[in-house]
Amino acid sequence: MRIRCNVCVVLGLVLMTPGCNPQLKGESSVKQSPSTPAATTIEEVKAGITENSSALWKTNLRSLGKKSLDILHFTDINHGWVASHDRLYKTTDAGRTWTELAIKMPLDTFFSDVYFVSPTNGWVAVVKAAEDIMDSQSNQFWIMNTSDGGQSWTVQYTRSSAVLSRIVLVDDQEGWAVGMNTINVRPMTQVHYVLHTRDAGKTWIDVSDGVNRVAADEQNRVQDYSTDIYVRTPSKVMLLSLRGSVFTTDNDAGNWQRVATLYDAPQTCNCRLGVTENGGIWVLGGNHSIEGKWGWFAREERTNLWKRFRPSGVYFSDAVYLSNNRVIASGSMSFRTKPNTSKHTEQGVLLYSSDGGQNWSVVYRSTKMRSIKKLAAVGSDHVWAVGDGGFILSLETSFEKTGSSIRK
Repeated sequence: MRIRCNVCVVLGLVLMTPGCNPQLKGESSVKQSPSTPAATTIEEVKAGITENSSALWKTNLRSLGKKSLDILHFTDINHGWVASHDRLYKTTDAGRTWTELAIKMPLDTFFSDVYFVSPTNGWVAVVKAAEDIMDSQSNQFWIMNTSDGGQSWTVQYTRSSAVLSRIVLVDDQEGWAVGMNTINVRPMTQVHYVLHTRDAGKTWIDVSDGVNRVAADEQNRVQDYSTDIYVRTPSKVMLLSLRGSVFTTDNDAGNWQRVATLYDAPQTCNCRLGVTENGGIWVLGGNHSIEGKWGWFAREERTNLWKRFRPSGVYFSDAVYLSNNRVIASGSMSFRTKPNTSKHTEQGVLLYSSDGGQNWSVVYRSTKMRSIKKLAAVGSDHVWAVGDGGFILSLETSFEKTGSSIRK
């Protein structure tokens, strides 16, 4: 049973019944009374999908082999990085050519995230997943850094019983990493794990206590973990949890506040968050497993008031907010193999919305990729995407009237 989000996919992690009590041996940090969650009003809005987009896009598709690409990051139009399970590549010429970076990884590990602040200075999070979910001590992660463009790497931090889902650097000194810490096995107990650095990763400080205090319920239970982080300023940070809670801090994780609880449903990964052009928060989630396929996109209208859009038959894996309510989302849909037939095929798709998520149109779909997994935007008119089969797709706004924007 697997939920699709970076670490969840490979670990196959499912939160246990929240009747467990998250207590570490001698742990006192979770024993403070939790704050009262903010009352979130969610307006459900029917979302539509059309086959043609009002915006025209130019597309370019390349392949790096057959391995699925799960990670994508660009610092500018020329410099970008993609990663499969265990291979990392970079481009310095806007994706025309890609070079594999040699990086010595511990045995049986995979990349969970990549982040560069310049063409030479970058970080990767590497994770080892326990074969048995009850063997939490075998979970481990490593944070590695390069200062020479990937020619050499240094392990800055490692820990067992925890995994990382995201790593984000504000600049060449300050950064954050988030994920999950298992603090008990019987009963299984998973909590938020948050690291912070102010010295380019020479020291990573565990600042998880504050968010776990706020996340705890009346019985002092958390049973949740962090899937994404967005840094507004070096001290103002937003955190998204698997179970759909949004937390914020404006003093370097000294105090946290729960600002929304959006969608706590079984087998759903609330996986991505960001901000709109006017500073509101958006969140994306979904599921693609044997239990079914669905996706949703929500945006904050004002404090404690959200709109949630759920197009039918679409799995959302990622999104980028461009400008003026323009959004690109990636994922997968089922399409008929031929007109007037009941047979369907799963195809990776890119969907475009010009009204902030209420109406979507298919701007790209491919039979070569069952799912398009990750997106990166360079400015407001250039988007990169990666997915199954080792494919890399670049998407640019086209102002030429070339007809249909759908590419198969």
